[in-house]
Amino acid sequence: MKKGSSALGLRMEELISDMGEVIEVFLGNLVDPFDHWYPVGGDGEVDREEAKRLYLGHAKELGDDDLRGRMPPMRYQPKKGSSASICLREYKPSEHGLYAIRNEAEFREKRASFAAVHPTIHTIGSRNFFGGYLVNLDSHSVLRSPLWFGERVTIRFGAKIVGPALIGDKTFVNTNSVVKRAVICAGTQIEENVVLSDSIVGHNVFIEPGVHVLHRTGFNGDGVVIRDYRDAKLAEIKLPRRKIGAIIGDRCRIGAGSVIEPGTVLLPGCNVPRGVTVSSGIYTPNHFKGSVAGLQYPTTLPNCS
Repeated sequence: MKKGSSALGLRMEELISDMGEVIEVFLGNLVDPFDHWYPVGGDGEVDREEAKRLYLGHAKELGDDDLRGRMPPMRYQPKKGSSASICLREYKPSEHGLYAIRNEAEFREKRASFAAVHPTIHTIGSRNFFGGYLVNLDSHSVLRSPLWFGERVTIRFGAKIVGPALIGDKTFVNTNSVVKRAVICAGTQIEENVVLSDSIVGHNVFIEPGVHVLHRTGFNGDGVVIRDYRDAKLAEIKLPRRKIGAIIGDRCRIGAGSVIEPGTVLLPGCNVPRGVTVSSGIYTPNHFKGSVAGLQYPTTLPNCS
């Protein structure tokens, strides 16, 4: 990853220690974690055509081969144990010959015949979908490209993934959750009815049901202002973006029903209590031990122990 830090002294490598090969290629040029990782137009909104070209370029760089590439086209995955599922594994003459597949050329032809994505998935936009080996996509989930999925990703009933997005290995997105323009690293679990936009999430993060990560301050798209809660002076910093969600470090846990305001940074290991509002700012794990600055508690405080 390209070394460097923002004016706030934040580096991506101290927030996320192991992004995985594909995500690191996409984020590798970020010096400031608050920068866009995807192309944007003059209005600050995602440039979808440029984003598609970015994905296609990285697919060539990382390998778009169906068998050995890190960003092959996403294919329909036959049910495990079926005769077609033999094509999910690397070609072996002794094994595939039993299924009347005589050589690697025939194997590749059969593998390439699988439909793009999954025939019953609801998709909007073009079909720039990559990766997704052994992916488990519910037939009532909704996908919008460009997207890359790692291995063994699970997307449940009613969940919506809106690209550009990168979803790491063994990530789980539960029922009716919405993930938009986000990077989710490996092993993260997102429970029901979560809304997460314009965010970067580290690995092994657990987000409980009903969490909302806000990504804008109002109708006019005013600039996002955050406070550095690592600093006793609580200095205010204006970010260069008018739409930004959260940057959530490795191994964080966000309690059910919490609201995370735009521009929030949670350093690795933060444990956000249930039912609180986290004001826009930068936090270490120590900030979530008891009632502290930056947290707005409801009138009736849930048991946060």
